[in-house]
Amino acid sequence: MTARQGTVALVAATLMVLALLGWLDLQLTSAVVPHGILSFEFATTHGRAVEIVAEWRRLGDAGFAAASLGVDVAFLVLYATVLRRGCRWVGARRWAGASRGFAVAAVVAAGLDLVENLALGALLAGAGPTWLAPAATACATIKFVAAAATIGFLGCGAVAR
Repeated sequence: MTARQGTVALVAATLMVLALLGWLDLQLTSAVVPHGILSFEFATTHGRAVEIVAEWRRLGDAGFAAASLGVDVAFLVLYATVLRRGCRWVGARRWAGASRGFAVAAVVAAGLDLVENLALGALLAGAGPTWLAPAATACATIKFVAAAATIGFLGCGAVAR
């Protein structure tokens, strides 16, 4: 397998896992939880997180939430790898210093995603201190900013010739 074929396979696997996460998220959406797992990630307060978990339990959807957190661990490894490869590709063409910085941002995003998942898993299990929900929200916020900035950088690198 060539490097190009490996990258295509990696991107395809990332998109397949993303599709699975999308399907799981559809199972987690209700009037109380309008944005599925994102509502949980951005619950902000312990009380809101408990309300979301109670709704999922009432609907019998807590297993989908647990599955989503587990699948997301595979996804964070995949997206971090794809984004790092993209940064390496852009860095080989131009903007080497910025490319290294955005590659680090992708890894930081994945690390924060893992911490967030651990906090949300504890909340889903009904355990943990009250600061877990705000901590998960902080991790999610920084994660999305870092990932979006990296994707934006890659977009710029792809179109700049």
